[in-house]
Amino acid sequence: MTLTRMGRLRAVLAAYSFNPYLRGRAAELAGGALLADGLGGRRSPLDGRKSRSGILGGVLIVVVGLLAAWSIASHMSSLEAYPDGQTVPGTVVAVHYSQTSRCTSTQAVCTVCTVEAKFTSGGLTTTALAGVRSPDQCTMKGQPVDVSVRGSDLGSARVLLPTDQTLFTVGLYFAWLWVALGVWVLLDRLAAIVVGTVLLRQGRRLVATHPAVPVDELMSDLQDAWGPGAARTTAYDAP
Repeated sequence: MTLTRMGRLRAVLAAYSFNPYLRGRAAELAGGALLADGLGGRRSPLDGRKSRSGILGGVLIVVVGLLAAWSIASHMSSLEAYPDGQTVPGTVVAVHYSQTSRCTSTQAVCTVCTVEAKFTSGGLTTTALAGVRSPDQCTMKGQPVDVSVRGSDLGSARVLLPTDQTLFTVGLYFAWLWVALGVWVLLDRLAAIVVGTVLLRQGRRLVATHPAVPVDELMSDLQDAWGPGAARTTAYDAP
């Protein structure tokens, strides 16, 4: 976790507070590593392996989660009556058959159907298709159903059928959990970028205003603070 890593890096900086130049070099290295990790998940000077997703990865996770949540919520809403509409009686006049993508035979278990209902609203008679497919609809021809209509827009009428929305609800919860994960990643990487920028500027200022001294042990200490998996290096060649 970035906050834990920041705490360990700050402890290293405090350990080198006796020498402003060493503290500056440590701040430069730590700041650059945090920036590399937060921005793009690239390899940092302290880590020999691929870093985690950067801040753009967090943004992508949030966007994907929001799109999934919007899609599922819209579909669930399309199966319910319009809050500002009216419900009129209808009759199933046609059943449209299709097979699932996993079906390789004509067995009933592989067949799904969509009903088409005829209804009258405002003196006009028309038909509407159900917004969901299911095997239960295959035997509904001739049965009465309710149709939700909003104003004079008969083209957007919804055929109301008993539908188990448990899977949709679970999917919606997972979508929001995905969004929450993306927000966490986004904030975590943003913290790394902010702290890394501050440390980098502080380090450069200290290095520029104090005489240079050997930094052989500095890199090793920072790698220990960075955490498991860091590439072992005994020295750092200053640019």
